[in-house]
Amino acid sequence: MTKTIVVYGCDNSGKTTACQNLEEILLERGYRAKVIHSPGPVSAVEMVKFMAENTRNDPDIDIRILDRFPAIEEPVYGPLIRGENKLKDFKNLCMLFMDQVDRFIYCDPGISSVENWGDREQMDGVKENAKLIRDSYIALVYQYPTLVGAQVYNWKKTGTDGLRNLISDLL
Repeated sequence: MTKTIVVYGCDNSGKTTACQNLEEILLERGYRAKVIHSPGPVSAVEMVKFMAENTRNDPDIDIRILDRFPAIEEPVYGPLIRGENKLKDFKNLCMLFMDQVDRFIYCDPGISSVENWGDREQMDGVKENAKLIRDSYIALVYQYPTLVGAQVYNWKKTGTDGLRNLISDLL
C-alpha cells in the first residue's frame, strides 16, 4: 500500500525543501518516493479531485510526499487571502481524505524565519498576514482532530536528521 506524507505550513517555512529532503532520504533507503505539489488555489472540484487521486493506492509509488494539501491549505489561506474557503461545503469529504494520510508534518521554524522573505515574491496578503496564517494552522486541530498527531519540523533546530526521525516509524 502506498503511504502518504503531507507536509504543510506557512509560506517560507521550508515545506518544499523538506519534501525534497524526504524524497532523497527515502530514495536512498530504496523506496519508490515521489513529491507531489498541491494544485494551489483552483476550484473546489479540482481540489477534491487532487485529494482523491493522491490518497489512494498507487502501485508505482511506495511513499508519496505531498507539498501542501488542499484540505489544510484552503481553510487557512482561502478566508484570509481570497475571502472564502472554497472547500467549506466539502468538510466531510475532506475529513475522509485526511484520514487516509499516514503522516502530517507541520513545518514551523518560528515566525521570525517565516517572515524573513528576502525578495521572494508571495501572493498578495501573505506577507501581511503571516502571523495570522501561522495561528490559523495551529487552530486547524479543532477542525481536523487527526492533525493532533502532526509532527512538528523545525529545520533550524534539527535539520535533515529531524526529518529522518519524523518518518522512522513509518518505514
